[in-house]
Amino acid sequence: MGNYVSKSTEIAPDDNKKKQITPERIYEALSNSHKGEFWGMTIVSFAFLFVALLFVLIVNVSGMEQKWATLVNILLLSVPFLIFMAAGYHYYRNMKKLAGGGYKIIIDTADRVVTDDRYVRYGRHSYMEHAMYLYHCGRVVISLQETYTNSEGDEFFVVVSKDRPNKALFAYNTNYYELVDLNVEQ
Repeated sequence: MGNYVSKSTEIAPDDNKKKQITPERIYEALSNSHKGEFWGMTIVSFAFLFVALLFVLIVNVSGMEQKWATLVNILLLSVPFLIFMAAGYHYYRNMKKLAGGGYKIIIDTADRVVTDDRYVRYGRHSYMEHAMYLYHCGRVVISLQETYTNSEGDEFFVVVSKDRPNKALFAYNTNYYELVDLNVEQ
């Protein structure tokens, strides 16, 4: 899961009223993240299925000996199925972890906020990533708007996994959010 600060952590600096962070909001944000990963991997498995079907057609037309052609076809068609099964298992494991309380909230302080932190090339596209560096959790990718509203020394409610307590999943600025019915671990 990426650590990009999503719409669920977007802030409205002109609003004087603090938004509330509730257990339902945290659950919804994490659940939507896991569902997005599952659907993304499902799309990837269908893309692999399409490519595998093309290769199966090529193998069948090539005149390969029947027993070897059958073996190659089985191997080619099993890859998309294995990707889909791995995505389902990963989704099940993450949702079980979410239901079992596998996440916690800590308070972390922003060491620095960088407008143009890293130049990223993604295929033919490229863009500048904006980031902030937290004292305990390290680098967190944020939007350009958040680079102007967050500043050094701001405290954040950070949602982390109990397995990886140094990787921020979501970060909520304490200037704009308040906790309701949630415990913070120091």
